[in-house]
Amino acid sequence: MLEGEKYTTLSFVPYALWKIRSQLSRYVNDENVTESTKHLARKMLVDFTDKLYEDLQRMFYEEVIIGRMNRYISLHPIVLAATALDPRMKKLEPFIASEQERDDVWEYTKQLFVEHVTVINITTVNVDHAEGGMNNHENEKDINPEGQQVDNYTNFFSELEAHSTMQHEQLQNENDNGNERRRQRQVELICAAPEWSLYKQMNAPNFRTDPLKWWNDNKFQMPNLCRFVFKLLSIPATSASSERLWSIAARIFVKDRARLSSELVSSLMFVKENGAILKKHIEEIEGRKRVLPTIYEEDMDNYIKELINQYGLNDEDDDN
Repeated sequence: MLEGEKYTTLSFVPYALWKIRSQLSRYVNDENVTESTKHLARKMLVDFTDKLYEDLQRMFYEEVIIGRMNRYISLHPIVLAATALDPRMKKLEPFIASEQERDDVWEYTKQLFVEHVTVINITTVNVDHAEGGMNNHENEKDINPEGQQVDNYTNFFSELEAHSTMQHEQLQNENDNGNERRRQRQVELICAAPEWSLYKQMNAPNFRTDPLKWWNDNKFQMPNLCRFVFKLLSIPATSASSERLWSIAARIFVKDRARLSSELVSSLMFVKENGAILKKHIEEIEGRKRVLPTIYEEDMDNYIKELINQYGLNDEDDDN
């Protein structure tokens, strides 16, 4: 289930872990289960417990926590964000029992969405506040009352001028930070908040619904959120797809073809992995189905007859 490539897998992870842990707990306490099965379930349950943190119940942590043997404690927060944005699992039940924890997941996911919208949809314009102002006089020489040029280092007011410049730069940085916060708030109000509220109000679809198709059907109502969701739900839950790519590469880049360039190997792997998609796309454009690279389905009978004539095949040969 978690190793597929043609459907969303990341959002399944929290429920799958909860389900496995629940089943193990049931086996441990079931009187009808053999002692050997109970012992095995107990050992596996310990491994699940080692991956939890503090209260041994909480699943969501905003910060990534690394435990023993360099393993994640609980789940990476991105996994739960993807689960919240899978419309089938938006209630986050039953794998997150605490209402407070579910609210924390929603708040974390919302912040990710706002940051995404801020980067993608809003163009940042940096305004130089000093332009046309005080800094226009940076290169001017100091003039004493008698009209003679005075070196800045010997200027009586050099320390005062330096302190004033430092205060101006500090104030400008504070203004820039304030503008950034106001800009993010503006993005949240204009772009993020309406789409976020609409998604949370919508009913969860049937569990057999394809979440990517569901989002594609609602992309005009929630365009920014839809783009963000596609990025999250496209993350694979396991490395199985990457391992399959290594297997394909091993069949292509063999000893007899060791001088293939990396670009050619990459292109061959791309065609191998996406050949079926490309074939289907071409068939949709051409409006007819290919049986062989240069032979279409409606031409297959004529192609067979040509082969028979070319190689002198007949019914008697077939019988023999």
